[in-house]
Amino acid sequence: MGGFFARFTLWKTLVLIGLFLNLILFNIQNPQLLLTRWGPSPLSFIASDDRNRTNLSHIAFGMMGSVKTWPHRRGYLEAWWRPNKTRGYVFLDQPPPPELLPWPSTAPPYRVVDNLSGLFRVTKPRYELMPRMVHGILELVREEHDGVRWVVMGDDDTVVFVDNIVDVLAEYDHNKYYYLGWHSESVVSNLWFSFNQAFGGGGIVMSYPLARALAADMDGCLLRYADSTSADLITMTCIADIGVNLTPHKGIHQVDLHADFSGYLSAHPKVHVMTFHHFDAMDPIFPFKDHMQSTRHLMTAADVDQSRLLQQTICYHKKTN
Repeated sequence: MGGFFARFTLWKTLVLIGLFLNLILFNIQNPQLLLTRWGPSPLSFIASDDRNRTNLSHIAFGMMGSVKTWPHRRGYLEAWWRPNKTRGYVFLDQPPPPELLPWPSTAPPYRVVDNLSGLFRVTKPRYELMPRMVHGILELVREEHDGVRWVVMGDDDTVVFVDNIVDVLAEYDHNKYYYLGWHSESVVSNLWFSFNQAFGGGGIVMSYPLARALAADMDGCLLRYADSTSADLITMTCIADIGVNLTPHKGIHQVDLHADFSGYLSAHPKVHVMTFHHFDAMDPIFPFKDHMQSTRHLMTAADVDQSRLLQQTICYHKKTN
């Protein structure tokens, strides 16, 4: 009889342990049930995140340019810039002369880049232009900080699809370190520089915490890599020193191509197109239009729905398929 009660007690204990473990596992798979008593459901946090979703006001753009290139490239920036909505600057190498003033309200406001001669009194850069372009990150962070979540760097001939950029960046946690970009379409360019860097003409995208960390060590970064031949390579190596690698995105396009690149456009991957670079170096993408007319025509389509640009849809005719 004593053995019977001992076995009964053992089985009862095992059943209770099993029920307890099952309860834990069930609540791990359904955490909202576990949190009903002790706190708000995770769904409330998701709803809160939706209300606080990244939008255009959270993104600062820094476009590197020059007084020499401005007259024939301003149209590329004006094609996508949205006055009083987009925030950022075009950084020039010197103050604009009187013939370029007054500055157009349809373009990004300009800033003149910092004089770095004092930084390089002892260590001389191989090319003076390269540190100036990287230093633009610090200058943008210094100018734009309230409410900024992301920093996008490009050139004055970079065409940007801002709605798509917002949609893509909204899927990332802006509180973490992110370095987004894409390599060149030219194997030679990647071989000369790096297969793991973001090419700046296509666009370098950084979360604001990463951009701020990079800006904090900007002087040391530029001195360490003063012998580098590329601003994009300097940016990548300095970000790597922080411990961050490239997060590739196929919608960012350096476009190191020439002549007709319609085949490249027709084979665009199924991702949001975020940027195009080097429109001047290629044939106009629409027949019987020049480069600026083609760019404006492209942005007219983009204004309708940027998410569908260059996306292929295959339709089947049921009667014949």
